[in-house]
Amino acid sequence: MDGNTVREHIIIVAAGTGSRFGASVPKQYCSLAGEPVLLHTLRCLSRIMPDAGQILVISEEMESLWLDLCRRYGFDSPDYVFGGPTRFHSVKSAIDRLEQYAAPDDYVFVHDAARPIVRIEVIDRLRESLAAGMSPGCVPVVAMSDSLRRILPDGTTQAVDRSLFRAVQTPQAFRMKILAEAYRQQFDSLFTDDASVVERYTDRHIDTVEGSPDTLKITNARDLTFVSTLL
Repeated sequence: MDGNTVREHIIIVAAGTGSRFGASVPKQYCSLAGEPVLLHTLRCLSRIMPDAGQILVISEEMESLWLDLCRRYGFDSPDYVFGGPTRFHSVKSAIDRLEQYAAPDDYVFVHDAARPIVRIEVIDRLRESLAAGMSPGCVPVVAMSDSLRRILPDGTTQAVDRSLFRAVQTPQAFRMKILAEAYRQQFDSLFTDDASVVERYTDRHIDTVEGSPDTLKITNARDLTFVSTLL
């Protein structure tokens, strides 16, 4: 960090329905190595960022389930707010809460609940980027391993150079002031993550740092088996 006065906050987005996952409950509440995915995520973040405050975003319909899971596993829930119809609205709900006490220069990390493994070296790279102040925000990225094809207007496809592309991960990091101002924009369906929101608002490029192949986003049931081996 760039000074003792800079505090860190983590927004953990867990309000999704996980419709593609195919389980009776959203994937963040499914069992992974004996505990819900969300508990693994929160504990990992607490371990590598012990001084950071956490704000959890859940859906209002899942509140009773979440509190029951906390009791069952002896876990103290962090401060939480209710999400909205899209990821954009869910993150904005957390930012509205953060604005009550966070300073403009504080660091805010926004993380997907379905990514239970975060590496401290990635966090350190994000911190270094924010401290340098050369970009309005920073995201971790990893190289693409699969070949890629672009869909053309006529429905055919065309091979593209995969070295020109990167897969984006979380947590994504920003100064509080910039993130809060960016989220006052009107929602746009092209806002797929926080970087796209901030990039639109500032009209500046977002910095990237090397991510980790371990920070896999759980999307289907098979991912649970793979992530359990990493844990």
